[in-house]
Amino acid sequence: MKILSFQARVSAYSELSSVVKKIERKLETSKADTLVMPEKWLNTVLKEKSPEYKNVIDVFTHISSSFSCLVVPGSFSVERSNGLFNSSPVFYRGELLGHQDKLSLFGPEKSKYRRGKEIEVFHARDIAFGIAVCYDIDFPYYVKVQIRNGARIIFNPSLILRRYKDMWHLYVKLRSLENRIPVVSVNSISDPLGGGSLATYMIQDDSAVLLGLTNAGKNLSMLSDIDLESHIPMIEKRMLEDPGEYGPGHN
Repeated sequence: MKILSFQARVSAYSELSSVVKKIERKLETSKADTLVMPEKWLNTVLKEKSPEYKNVIDVFTHISSSFSCLVVPGSFSVERSNGLFNSSPVFYRGELLGHQDKLSLFGPEKSKYRRGKEIEVFHARDIAFGIAVCYDIDFPYYVKVQIRNGARIIFNPSLILRRYKDMWHLYVKLRSLENRIPVVSVNSISDPLGGGSLATYMIQDDSAVLLGLTNAGKNLSMLSDIDLESHIPMIEKRMLEDPGEYGPGHN
C-alpha cells in the first residue's frame, strides 16, 4: 500500500481549488494508491445540503476516480439536521464509501459538536481499514474494536499543536505496537501545528517485532510504502494473545 500523507495547511473554503491542484500533482508524481489528510484542515462549517458541501464531496470523489485510489481527505465540520459533527468521509475509485464521525470530542469541541455513535470499518480492494479522528486514537478500546471487526490498518486524521507532538506520537506508537497494526497519522503544517505526520509499521524480528517509523517533519507530504500482507499474521497472533477481559479470575 503506497500512502501519500498530505499535510494540508489550514485553509478557507475559497482556497479549496488551490489545495486540490497541489494534491493532484503529488498523486501524479508519487503514484500513491492512498491519500490521507489532516483533521479539519478546511476551516469552514459545511451544511450537509449546501452547494459547498456537495462541491467538497464531488472534488474528492473525482480525485479518487481520476487516480483510481483510496481517499481519506481528513475530516470536516459538517452541520446536519441533528447537529454539528466532526466527520471523516471515505472515497474509493469514484465512490463515497461512508463517513466516520469523531467519537471522542476534545476540549472546546464538546460544547459545539455532537459525538459520533459508531466505530466503522471500511473496505476497499482487499483492504479493511478504520479511521480514528484525532483524539479517538488516544483510547485503546477504539482501535481494538476496529481490529476485532477486521481492520488491518488505521488512518488517523489529526490537528495537533506543536507543543503536544511528543504525546501525540506516543499515542500513535502505542496503538500500533500494542496491536501490531500500521497507523498513519496526518497533521497540518500550519502554525502553530507544525506537521510531524507519522506512519508506523511492524518489522518481524525472529520471535519478536520491532516498530518502524516514517516522519514527515515539516514537509508538505510524506510517502509510506506499507506491506499489509506481512502484518496480518502479526495482528491475528496478537489478538489471540490478548485475553480481552480483565477482572476477577483473570490475572
